[in-house]
Amino acid sequence: MSRINEKHKILYTSNKRYVYEKGGRGSGKSYAISDYALRLTYDTNRVVLFLRYTMVSASISIVPEFETQMELQECRGDFHVSGSDIVNKTTGSKIIFKGVKTSSLNQTANLKSIQGLTDVIYDEFEEHPDQESFDKLDESIRSVVASNKIVLVSNALHKHSWQHKQFFEPNGLYYTMTDRVLSTWRDNVENLSDSWHQKRLLVKEKNRKKYLRDFEGENYDDVEGALWNYGIIKRCSILPEMKIVVIPVDPAVTSDPDSDEHGILAMGLGYDGNGYVFDDVSGIYTPNGMAMKATGLYNKWNANYIIGEVNNGGDFIEAVIRSVDNTVGYKKVHASRGKVTRAEPIVNLYEQGIIYHYGNLDKLEIELTSWNPSKDKKSPNRLDSLVWGFTELLLKKQLNFAVWID
Repeated sequence: MSRINEKHKILYTSNKRYVYEKGGRGSGKSYAISDYALRLTYDTNRVVLFLRYTMVSASISIVPEFETQMELQECRGDFHVSGSDIVNKTTGSKIIFKGVKTSSLNQTANLKSIQGLTDVIYDEFEEHPDQESFDKLDESIRSVVASNKIVLVSNALHKHSWQHKQFFEPNGLYYTMTDRVLSTWRDNVENLSDSWHQKRLLVKEKNRKKYLRDFEGENYDDVEGALWNYGIIKRCSILPEMKIVVIPVDPAVTSDPDSDEHGILAMGLGYDGNGYVFDDVSGIYTPNGMAMKATGLYNKWNANYIIGEVNNGGDFIEAVIRSVDNTVGYKKVHASRGKVTRAEPIVNLYEQGIIYHYGNLDKLEIELTSWNPSKDKKSPNRLDSLVWGFTELLLKKQLNFAVWID
C-alpha cells in the first residue's frame, strides 16, 4: 500500500480515544480516512463501523469509494464486498457501513447491538444533531481487543455547535481526550487541478468568509447584523407526523455554472402546531433539472403542493414543473413586501421556539446565519425558499405580507 500522508499519521499514532479530522475542500481527508479504514482490517479481530448520519444505500453511496481505494492501493483481491460490508479475506476483520438516521428515527440503539465493535469512523460528523444520542453510541464502544479509537470527520464547524463546544473548547467534555487534525488543500496540492485552484481563488476574491470556512476549514461564527443566529435554531432527532407538507421553490435567475442556486426545500406543519424543515436539495440546475428535483422531493415526502413565486418566474416554474409531472399540486405566491419585511416574522417564530430543523441542513443554516441584509442586498435562495414555506405554513392566515393565489 502507498505511504501515509504525514498530516494524517496521527490517525495511527494517537493514544487518545478520539481523533477529530477537520478539513476544507480538496484537503484529501476522505482519501486518508478510507485508507485508514482499509489498513485497520489488516489487524485481526477488527470490526470497524463506518458511519454517516444519513446513508441511503452504502452499496451506492460509499462502498464504491472504498473499491476505488482498493484499486489504487492494488489490494482489491484481499477483500470481499457484500452489500454494506467489506471483509478482509486475509484476517477476517471487516468494515460495516451504517447510517445513524433511518426514515424519521435515530437508530443509535440498533448500532449499539453490533457484536465485537472495535473502532468507529464517523464521516460528515457535523451533521449529527445532538450530543445525547452520540453519547449513547460512544459509551457502547468498549471492546477490550482493540484501542476503541473513534475517528470523527467533518468540515468546518459553527462555533456554537455542540461538536465545537465539546471537542474544540478547553472546557468541553471530550477536549482532553481528543487529538485534532486540520487539513487543507495545501496538504493535497499535487492532486488538485489548475481549474480547481482557479475556482478556489475566485471564491477567495469574492467571498472571504466562505473561502475561510470552505477551503481553509476554519470554524465560523454568526455574522454581525444577520437576522438569524445559531442560538435560535432548534433541532429535533425525531420528525413528528405532518399535517401539511410543502415544497417551496425559489428559482435562480440563470442556470450557468456560476449562477445562484435554486432554493428547494421540504417543510411541514406538524400536528403539534410547530413548523419543521427537513430536506434540502437546493443547487445549480437547468430549469428541467430544477423541476425534477422539486417533483422528486414532492413525491418523496408526499407533499401537498409546490410553491413558486410569481415575481421571480412563477408562471415559468409551474410550466416546467408540470412538464415533468402534471399531477403535482401547485400554488403561486406574490411578494408585496421587501425581503427583510417578509423574513423578520419568520425569525420571530424561530425566537419563539416553534420552528425545528431535522436532519442535515448545514448549508441552509450557514445561509441563514450569514446573511446581513444591510450589506447583502441579495438574499440566498435557500433562505428565500424557507421564508416562502413558513409564511404559507404558519403566517398565511395571520399576516398580509403576500397575496396567495390558488
